[in-house]
Amino acid sequence: MNKSKNRTEILALIAFVILCIVWGTTYLVIRISVAVFPAETFSGIRFILSGLIVMAFAILTKQKMPKRIWDFLKISTSGILMLLGGHGLVVFAEQWVHSGVTALILSLGPIFIALLELIILKKKTLNVWGWVGLFTGFIGVLILVVNGKEIGSIDFKGGVILLAACLLFAAGSIFSKKYSADGSIVSQLAIQMIAGGAGLLITGGILGEYSKVTINFTVVWTMIYLTIFGGIIGYGAYIYVLKHWPASKAGTYSYVNTVIAVILGAVILKEPVNANIIFSIFLIFGGVIAVQISKVKTTESICEKGKND
Repeated sequence: MNKSKNRTEILALIAFVILCIVWGTTYLVIRISVAVFPAETFSGIRFILSGLIVMAFAILTKQKMPKRIWDFLKISTSGILMLLGGHGLVVFAEQWVHSGVTALILSLGPIFIALLELIILKKKTLNVWGWVGLFTGFIGVLILVVNGKEIGSIDFKGGVILLAACLLFAAGSIFSKKYSADGSIVSQLAIQMIAGGAGLLITGGILGEYSKVTINFTVVWTMIYLTIFGGIIGYGAYIYVLKHWPASKAGTYSYVNTVIAVILGAVILKEPVNANIIFSIFLIFGGVIAVQISKVKTTESICEKGKND
């Protein structure tokens, strides 16, 4: 039993490392792709392709599939929240918001997860330090937006859109944890990506993107990279981690991939990184860490109380 548990934990850790590295690079590639191809349509195509590939693998390897319509609906809902809602707003914003700044704002994911756990799941996992962390993190975003407007890396609209994306992705993560469904992780991953991709394609049609579609080398290589790495490998790693770790712990991938995204954006796309951005990084990371520590301490105190009772 212990060997099985240890193996699962090791696999979850490996998936976590892969997730950090892969999703750290995707902000850069998304920024490149949306400059040459309509954002929502591009994402819709790549997630449907990823979903179909994963579904084919699930069928060939005889993975357990959901049997009830209700399970399909639950899985699809989490995919729509995370991919259509969260990712869809990210690619929309990255048409003008720099990739490093985008990653930095999305690193607030654990804070949004903590808030939703408090509001939706009624988990009292935030103490005074947790609320200080929430305040600190959002102050960091405010400084980032004000400074970013001056150097052209982000504006107020972009900041609001990315915060909404963060909220929706966190909502999808919480929904996935709260409403578990039948079927293997692989089959669930495929359904989530197909559902989210279909939503993105429909959104692209509503926005009139289809008439702007053009194909060139940049479109092809970014599509392949984001389909295989960002979609199948990255998203698959996240779902695996989410199944075996608490949502708040799984969300800490944003610490690492944010640093990777900021470095790649500065080196490859020459995105500006000044003292104010670095200060914002410390504030946002400090806020997120305070929230995480707060949740751990609160959980420990609840356990101690339970023992005493």
